[in-house]
Amino acid sequence: MKESIREEFSVAAIVYHENEYLLLKYGLGHWEFVKGHKEDGESDEQTILRELEEETSITDAIILKGFKENYEYFFTFKGQRIHKYVNCYLIKSNTKDVKISY
Repeated sequence: MKESIREEFSVAAIVYHENEYLLLKYGLGHWEFVKGHKEDGESDEQTILRELEEETSITDAIILKGFKENYEYFFTFKGQRIHKYVNCYLIKSNTKDVKISY
């Protein structure tokens, strides 16, 4: 029997302020860029700016044009094999004040 694989799509960002870069440590102990799932009707850009605000309270930031990388990976969650596709952008934050939401 062939394994069922679910596809998921996310948007991520490398966020920086001057010469500092933002990495978030998540509950399971891994480090990651700001990342999240798109909501209905959202563009990639709307999604990542919303996620940036939700996860860090940063609202004064811009997405830099000309940088977009795509990556993908597989993982298993609750017995389900998942193929994750991620569009990654570069964001310049105009502040280094971060308030982590979790």
